Amino acid sequence: MGAGGGLFAGMYSIGLDTTFRLPRLKDAYLKVGLAFADSKNVYPPEEWGKNWRNYIPLCIDGIYYFYDNIYVGAGLNYSLRISDDEIPAMGWEAYFGAEVKLGRGKVFIEAGCAELKRQNKPSFIGGQVIIGHRYDFATITVVERKKTD
Repeated sequence: MGAGGGLFAGMYSIGLDTTFRLPRLKDAYLKVGLAFADSKNVYPPEEWGKNWRNYIPLCIDGIYYFYDNIYVGAGLNYSLRISDDEIPAMGWEAYFGAEVKLGRGKVFIEAGCAELKRQNKPSFIGGQVIIGHRYDFATITVVERKKTD
């Protein structure tokens, strides 16, 4: 389980996520997260009324560790809510990440690009820089049983 904050699609954001190891795929994980992204301070104050939006995207990403503490991730997002009750559409994110062990958890940083979409309207595309901490609540290992003849 992790929590972090920073920029998501160029907007200020905070979020929570949890990561699951994919069976039979070494170094591959599935990350499911929920975030809150707000564009209010992205634009000058005189434009807040017409350009301000906040999003609550659900993100589902695949992650691959190509080194012990360095990974790449990419996935899709869908906003569960957009301010002004606008209709959401499917967006995406892609990033590089690195982490450092700290106690039972890890401090991480992810950097890349993301898009949050609204149906039939311009989307927000921008940089993604998230800094946070993931805590290892439990590690479950599935052991294959040997067949006996």
